[in-house]
Amino acid sequence: MLYVLTCADISAVGPGVLNPWKQGLLTGLYKRAKSVLSGENENLEKERFDGVYNLVAEQADSEDEKNWLRNKVETLPCSYCESHSPETIAARLNEIRRVNPREAICEISRLEKSKLYEICIGKVSSRRTGIFYKITGMLSSLGLQIRAADIKPMGDSLVFYWIQFEDKQFSKPNPARYADIKRRALDLVLEVDEDPPKFPAKWQKEESPALKLSRPEIRVKIDNETVSSATIIDVFAYDKSGLLYKLTKKLHRLGLDVTYARISTYAHQVIDVFYVTDEQGNKIRNRNQLQLIKNELLQATRNFLEPPDSSDT
Repeated sequence: MLYVLTCADISAVGPGVLNPWKQGLLTGLYKRAKSVLSGENENLEKERFDGVYNLVAEQADSEDEKNWLRNKVETLPCSYCESHSPETIAARLNEIRRVNPREAICEISRLEKSKLYEICIGKVSSRRTGIFYKITGMLSSLGLQIRAADIKPMGDSLVFYWIQFEDKQFSKPNPARYADIKRRALDLVLEVDEDPPKFPAKWQKEESPALKLSRPEIRVKIDNETVSSATIIDVFAYDKSGLLYKLTKKLHRLGLDVTYARISTYAHQVIDVFYVTDEQGNKIRNRNQLQLIKNELLQATRNFLEPPDSSDT
């Protein structure tokens, strides 16, 4: 009942507020909470995904391909495996399998029963964050709102990028626009285009005193306890085009790999969540380094959102 009431409450705020991404988060929380409170077998989730993995492997034409598919599908995000058919997953994995170091695969499609689009990229690379922040900047500069991102190393130097975004500028699919996005993404991944993104200036009304007072405090929180494989960084701020690009670029310059990201916006507020590791794939444990990361991100966010008034200097 709490799950239903929460969905109803968010939906009542206004049209489109309860989007598929937020509903997916609530549904995931509900399922996990139900599993814990009901005492269900913890292995049920693993058994369910094992079934999906086996179905993907069954799409193979040979035993060698079957073993390869079974091995690689386990590295993909669980939510990706839930939202795609075994046939689609197998076909995409085989495309990635054929990629050489001078190539990449890139596909853009609309998620079924959703307003969200996905961009899937497969590449032979170990430079994960360098590509991620560039793709983030490119998508944001085109007015696309990134909702989630997974960056998964697949072994054999293969990396899989899965980024979900919303395109509020067009109510219907625009094939020409998405073909252009695909071209831009490939240019960035293959390092053909190294130019920084340009964010269009927008004329906005001056903020009212009430809106300024409602701005959330700019905060950076670091969680090193929740998961064993990564350090979690939460950035709380108010939204502005280009903020996500600035944050991911700063993480890259700090020598961190982003393995997972979630971006949540509500009105003019934003919470960016990053799961990061060092360049060797380990969570950050040094206290001085953690404090440096927190300070650098906090300063970068403040400088971007509240730049010093040049007239005062």
